[in-house]
Amino acid sequence: MKFNRVVRKQNANFDKQVAAKEEALKVISEIDQYLDYVDDPSEYEQVKKQVQTFEPAEYEDIRLSDESQQILEAKLNQLYELAESLK
Repeated sequence: MKFNRVVRKQNANFDKQVAAKEEALKVISEIDQYLDYVDDPSEYEQVKKQVQTFEPAEYEDIRLSDESQQILEAKLNQLYELAESLK
């Protein structure tokens, strides 16, 4: 038995991410009106692009880390050994 299956779970942060993106787009809209006053908008443009291209995912594909898999497999082996001793 291996603990390496990918599991599809609902994104617990989905609603927060949707709300944060909406709020960020409002802030971008406000800031955009004053870009003529900015000396170097490059950092702002990077953040703006990041916000605009971000799409919250309702579901996430989650896989245990290699370390977690190894720990669980060790525990499973321990269980097998304990079960064997109960015979």
